Amino acid sequence: MKLKAVKTKQNSDIVRYKFEGDITIYTVRKLKKLLMKDLEKNTKLEFDFQKIDKFDSAGFQLIEYMSNIAEKEGKEIQITQRSDSVSRIYDLYGTSI
Repeated sequence: MKLKAVKTKQNSDIVRYKFEGDITIYTVRKLKKLLMKDLEKNTKLEFDFQKIDKFDSAGFQLIEYMSNIAEKEGKEIQITQRSDSVSRIYDLYGTSI
């Protein structure tokens, strides 16, 4: 399945994304470009992963990478909802966001 991302602007510096589909090695390159542009322009990105079917280590690495960049720049990445596949990967690595 492909990835669908619906973006809404919460206020002047917060962007919310609702994702549907897969965040895997096959979709992260395109997703990274999209999200990094928004991270540059905003102070907070919120991700709703409730409708993610597949989430692999590439997806995990992308979110962790972005979280590290955000932290260094005084910004924030927040996951507001998680599907079972997203929770399993975070549990596997023993981390949370």
